[in-house]
Amino acid sequence: MKIEGAALAGYRSIVVAGIRDPLVLRQLEPFLSSLRTVVERKIEDNLKLNRDAYTLQFRVYGSNGSLGRAEPCPQVEGHEVGLIIDVVAPSQSLAADILPIVWHTDSTIRFRNSKD
Repeated sequence: MKIEGAALAGYRSIVVAGIRDPLVLRQLEPFLSSLRTVVERKIEDNLKLNRDAYTLQFRVYGSNGSLGRAEPCPQVEGHEVGLIIDVVAPSQSLAADILPIVWHTDSTIRFRNSKD
C-alpha cells in the first residue's frame, strides 16, 4: 500500500513581467543571480527574514521556463523573454511583502557593452 499526502508549503505571490533589453538578455543568468543576491540582502535587512524562511524563483519563459536547469538549449534566442517572479512564504501577507522588494530592486550587476 502506498500512501501519499500533501502538506502546506506556504503561500504564493507572483509577478509576470517581460524583459526586452538586449544587454540584459545577453547576460540573463548573471543578471538574475546578481538580482537574487541584492534582493536576499534587502529582504533580510527590511523584513528580518533569512533565506530559509521563504523561496524565491525566477522562471524565464523563452529560455528555460519549462525545464529549468535541465534545458538542453539554455541560450536566449529572440528579442524578449517572459519572467515569472515566484515567492512562497509562511503567510500570504509575508509573501505579499516580499514581492515588491523583488519587483522594485535594481540589480547592481555591471554590464559590459558589446563594443568594450
